[in-house]
Amino acid sequence: MKIYIPSIKIKNINENLLEPFLCKESMVRYIISQEGILQIQREKLLKINIIDQPIERAKINAIDIIIDRSTWVIEGEWQQVSPFHIKEIISTYTYRLRNDAIVEFIIEKQNGSISDCYFSIRETNKNNNINDDILTFLFHLKLC
Repeated sequence: MKIYIPSIKIKNINENLLEPFLCKESMVRYIISQEGILQIQREKLLKINIIDQPIERAKINAIDIIIDRSTWVIEGEWQQVSPFHIKEIISTYTYRLRNDAIVEFIIEKQNGSISDCYFSIRETNKNNNINDDILTFLFHLKLC
């Protein structure tokens, strides 16, 4: 599950403030064509199917949030690519407050610039720890 905070302006994110919480960096390569979305993993082309869910709007304290429960599912291996396609390379930076945290703050970059940011929640049960972790990240980013 992803949680977006519409009030966060990407240009206002100071990544240096998050540096102590960085736990993982990765790179994902996509090919987008009329046939759909392919992800390149270990030199294999994997067809991605997006299972879209309606978004939910809620609040954490007085902060508006958008909850997206949509999932990306690997449909299977693909053998060829249409000559008419777009390549996307996304660098992903994952931040955690603690090793066992269920809340992660994700920053995605394309061409060295932040293109997206959101909170990723590994559990679907909403509890106070999730809210506290999100508010703590926002405090460290000096966004609340």
